[in-house]
Amino acid sequence: MSTKVWRAFVCVLVVLTSILMVSEFSYAIKPLLIDGQQGSLGMTLVDPIGATAQGQGTYRLRVSSAEPGLPMATAGAHPGDFIEFDDYENRWRKFMPGERVDLTLYQGGQARRLSLVAVPVAITVGDYFDYGGRFLLALPALLFAVMIAFRQDGRSYRALSTTFITLSLIYFYNFNYSPAGATLRLSKFANIASYAIIWYGCVVFALLFQPYPASTARIWLRRVFPWYRGLAYLTTAYSIGFALGRETPWLWLGTLLVVILGLVMMFVSLVDGWRHTTGEVRQRHLWLLWAFAVGVVPGFLNMVPALDAKVQDDLRVTVMIYFVGQLLMFGGLAYAVLRYRVFDFDFAASRALVFAVASLLLLCVFGMIEWIYSTVLPGDGGVRRAVEKSSLVVDAIVVAIVSFAMRKVHRRLEVWVQRFLFGSWQVARDGSTLRPAHSEDDNSLAAGGWAPPLSADCDAGSLSAAPVKS
Repeated sequence: MSTKVWRAFVCVLVVLTSILMVSEFSYAIKPLLIDGQQGSLGMTLVDPIGATAQGQGTYRLRVSSAEPGLPMATAGAHPGDFIEFDDYENRWRKFMPGERVDLTLYQGGQARRLSLVAVPVAITVGDYFDYGGRFLLALPALLFAVMIAFRQDGRSYRALSTTFITLSLIYFYNFNYSPAGATLRLSKFANIASYAIIWYGCVVFALLFQPYPASTARIWLRRVFPWYRGLAYLTTAYSIGFALGRETPWLWLGTLLVVILGLVMMFVSLVDGWRHTTGEVRQRHLWLLWAFAVGVVPGFLNMVPALDAKVQDDLRVTVMIYFVGQLLMFGGLAYAVLRYRVFDFDFAASRALVFAVASLLLLCVFGMIEWIYSTVLPGDGGVRRAVEKSSLVVDAIVVAIVSFAMRKVHRRLEVWVQRFLFGSWQVARDGSTLRPAHSEDDNSLAAGGWAPPLSADCDAGSLSAAPVKS
């Protein structure tokens, strides 16, 4: 796929995802921002999001609790019973007050058909936080996908851009306010079917981030990758059945293997890259390691029941940590990958601090001049009256003197800020390269140096290493 076609393809995906998000949010405005109420059947399911083995890949869910006086308890449901919605999309929906919901209740081997009416209940703090957090994660993910696609090319960056697009589908992960129908079905299909692709894209990006020498770890990664690719593709194909309402009872196992093996391959690749790089490139690998760590670990903590403490009614601590971790991961990836290549974060940060300090110094200087002016010159003296008459000329002379002095200070201030923010390694950034020396572009080698890199232009299925000479 040519670069122009690829960028057009990314734009189409981003636009379609944005349309789905806007459509979903249009249904969420009324219950979230106007009424503050949503419909409820008065039950809690063991696995409402499909994140554990219980219910993963199936649409028959176990009832954890049924609140007395609400529709499910009134219909005779008890903890330990199972339900199955007639419309499988209702598994992920928040109902509207007064909405009729058809389902089947399974009790002791017997099945009963129920048609219940959702009663209005107040939207909880946890629901507000969950919904808003996913929306805040989806927006920067789409932005990063476009920025990467239009500023960089190559298999590694295409994989990363695809990963950010699929990450934006987290907006449809937990629950939705859209009515059951084609829009919600498409949203959940994209969300479920792309989950394994997220991890696959992260692995491809980590393996091809830079040209690497053929170390032992790199050889192991090349041998394992085709098996991992096959596992990710098979899991994706199998999850499509789940997204379409089919029973896929072993989906949780394939998903778990994709996640664990993907994590191992990502961290092995980045640690090996960190070992074989120096200077700024080495620092980027460290940022990537920290970014993936703070993004992944909270996700696993979210699945540990012992850590599932709650504050403010149903606001789960693990969910809060999860969203904070994801935002930190986005920031780390942005700084490690987009810095200099898409947006000069160093320049923006250093200039902001330099001008802030310079402005503060300038205010202090003018404040001191004002103090001297009011203190030294007599209140009714002739000198003071003469200065006041020619205040414009005096101010111009003062500004000229101060500006000349600040220009001398400004350069020293820039060097101090640069060292303070980014460390002494950045001062020698121009001489910091891979061993052997590679250029800033991860798909090329520095002039005069050569090494057997993991070529970013090779087939992502083979990830073969071949000597490339500059």
